Order: sequence, then structure tokens, then C-alpha cells
Amino acid sequence: MKLNHRTASLTAGLSLVIMALAAGFSYGYVQSGLVVPGQPEATLANMTSGLGLFRAGLAGWALIFLTDLLVTVSLWFYFRETRPALAWLQRVHGLSIP
Repeated sequence: MKLNHRTASLTAGLSLVIMALAAGFSYGYVQSGLVVPGQPEATLANMTSGLGLFRAGLAGWALIFLTDLLVTVSLWFYFRETRPALAWLQRVHGLSIP
């Protein structure tokens, strides 16, 4: 399948928006609501009492990981013909940072 510049850029942009929303939810809302700094017992109690929220946070982190990979691949497709060195640098950098 040939991916054109428009499709690659829209995929990367939409993935970045989804990643930002998922990060705001997982890190900003879930983690700040469940984690009590310096009190592991309270954190565990929050996680067990809010198991659905904890699982939603994990799903959000998985979504962040997948959209990050999608951004990496989309940007590689976008730059591979016009700037091949930049494309490979971006691909190596994107795939090496978890």
C-alpha cells in the first residue's frame, strides 16, 4: 500500500492529538487521583477501590504507546522520499525511546 504525504501527515497529526488527550487522562486525571506521594498503602487502597479507573489508566498508557508508534511510522513515510536522512534519524529516535 502506498501512503501519500497527505495521509501520512493526517495520520501523524491525528495520532498526536489522540496521544495528548490520552496522556491528559492517564497522567493528569488517573495518576493524580490514585497515587498518593509518599504513602504506598494509600495508593494501593486507591487502586483497589478504583479498579475501573486504574484499568482505564492502563488502557490510556497502552493507547499512548500505540499512537507514538503510529506517529513514528507516519512521519517516516512522510519524510522518506524528500529527506531520507531525517526520516531514518526520526525513525531510529522514535523507536528507541519507549
